[in-house]
Amino acid sequence: GGFNMSGSHNLLAYGVDETGYETYRIKVRNVKTGEEMPIDVLEGTTGSVSWNGDSQLFYTTMDDAHRPNKVWRHNIGTSQSEDECLLSEDDELYNIGFGKSDNGNFLILESESTETNEIWLLDLKKSQSEIPRLVEKRRDNHRYYVEPSRNNKQLYVLTNQLGKKINFDLKVTSLETPGMENWTDLKGKGFPWSEKRTLESIMTFKNHIVIDGREDGFTQVWVLRLEDSNSDDDSSISDWYRSEWPAASVVYPSRASASLSCVGANKIYDTNKLLLTHSSLVNPRTVYEFDMDSQTKVMKKITAVKGFVEKNYETMQIQVTSRDGQTKIPVSIAYKKGKRQRQGPLLLEGYGSYGISNDPAFDRSVVPLLDRGITIAVAHIRGGGELGRYWYEEQGKYLNKMNTFNDFIDCGEYLCASGWTSPETLAISGRSAGGLLVGAVTNMAPDLFKCVVAGVPFVDVMVSMCDPSIPLTTGEWLEWGNPNCSKYYEYMKSYSPMENIRKSRKPDVLITAGLHDPRVAYWESAKYAVRMRESCENEEARILLKTDLSAGHFSATDRYRKFKEVAFEYAFVLDCICP
Repeated sequence: GGFNMSGSHNLLAYGVDETGYETYRIKVRNVKTGEEMPIDVLEGTTGSVSWNGDSQLFYTTMDDAHRPNKVWRHNIGTSQSEDECLLSEDDELYNIGFGKSDNGNFLILESESTETNEIWLLDLKKSQSEIPRLVEKRRDNHRYYVEPSRNNKQLYVLTNQLGKKINFDLKVTSLETPGMENWTDLKGKGFPWSEKRTLESIMTFKNHIVIDGREDGFTQVWVLRLEDSNSDDDSSISDWYRSEWPAASVVYPSRASASLSCVGANKIYDTNKLLLTHSSLVNPRTVYEFDMDSQTKVMKKITAVKGFVEKNYETMQIQVTSRDGQTKIPVSIAYKKGKRQRQGPLLLEGYGSYGISNDPAFDRSVVPLLDRGITIAVAHIRGGGELGRYWYEEQGKYLNKMNTFNDFIDCGEYLCASGWTSPETLAISGRSAGGLLVGAVTNMAPDLFKCVVAGVPFVDVMVSMCDPSIPLTTGEWLEWGNPNCSKYYEYMKSYSPMENIRKSRKPDVLITAGLHDPRVAYWESAKYAVRMRESCENEEARILLKTDLSAGHFSATDRYRKFKEVAFEYAFVLDCICP
């Protein structure tokens, strides 16, 4: 779970999940003495935690459906039964979360669905019994995110303007009157809206605003310089620019560690230095210190990968034309020089849901595959966020979800037709909603793939979406559709993997599950394995089920056990396409 140091750095709050069910116990440790504080144990939380000085903690709990629904304030030295609920969300379509503002003066609380949200601010500099204040009430299809300015008088807002600017726009308003009717453009050079770029998050420093987003299909970072810090008006921009990085790569504001992603970097507010992380499919994760004034960068750390020499590998991105004859689907590719074969072995990965971007970032675990001559390809299909919110909201969800599966098949067919691989040497892989993807395309085009790795796959769509008692189900209605509505029911049924298994020849399939998975229950994978075996017409096909009895949705928490699980999956792939 998360962990966070108190204001004085004397106390550490951290979350522990001992089963993989994603329910955390928060503990507090005195780092000077090394002693745990037994009274400050918080049960049944999401694991997220934040401090107000050394005296208060904030955390979130869940309802019976495993939905985060309450934010609490805990006074150090008191029992959990005395904690105060700051915010409660009764609507089952919404989840609750929180985080501290970049200037450290506010707690930002949010209630959100996949399409709509609303935000409250809690002033941490006022009374410790202060209550949150609403910024802008929820409206259908309106999403916005906020960060207070350096003078605590303005509020920067990223907004989709009630869906009118689907890729988000940057606005500013007074902290005293934060409602949407008062949102205005930034002054000076401003930061004009562009349909071509997607704004995803905002980070503030004393003299700069940093926007993390996407343009031209890749991640990008924009830096805005604020006017004179002596001014009471923090709404004027003197200049702005987009930082420049190589194509076919990923760049984003850094976290302190790849293995401890809950630890934040860029925590110094009064600085002109920004830590950025850059990588590609063949460039290990590298942290740069970027000077926001001079636009120069200095490499601070590169992730060591034993035996890996970057110059021996190649990466590129190609464009595949979809079956509609117009849509261009990006596919990122990596291979080892001198090892690539025409119609050789290739592993195609995909996800394509929730607007999550499957970026071409470095993964050390695939290096042994590259060294054995396997080409790695990542299909940036509709349903993801690689080409902006339109790629997801208008093209890859609800009654357009079939685009996700058709795009993946089109990418596979193109890679075979153009000589990158062949149906006898093409493997596909996807986890969770990516498991839904590979399950659906295996039904639709079983002869296109030699083998399939379906990790904790969401394949029993109809049963899961029709039962609101299953954890997280109701919130998913805003992704796939509410099956109580006939048009969604019939459409979901047309692609749901479990409902579309037919008697046919099957590729080799490896299905994985975790006993404590709260997102995709283990019996879903078991049921899928049985159905696939019963419908298989070629006896030589292997339909394998591997259930981890001590893991949840995100695999084993022990990194060495996780390496073994990945090795098992890759051994299966190698056995299938590199006999």
